[in-house]
Amino acid sequence: MKTTFEEQRAINTLMNFRIPEHLKSDFYLICRSQHISMTARLNFMILEFVKGQNPSKTQDYGFPPNPLGEAWRDHLHAE
Repeated sequence: MKTTFEEQRAINTLMNFRIPEHLKSDFYLICRSQHISMTARLNFMILEFVKGQNPSKTQDYGFPPNPLGEAWRDHLHAE
């Protein structure tokens, strides 16, 4: 069964992110010792995380209720 480019793109999405080198190295060694690719392990970890979340629940990130406007820089360094 052949898939179209759009279907293949929906299946495989590239994610780029920064991670400390020592953490990546440790992760690589653990995955290698368990005979699983880093990608597969990350997919499992993300799946477990997503399954444990409630998508209707919002999370408060501490953003101010109203936009700060042009004076936002004044709020960065409180004396």
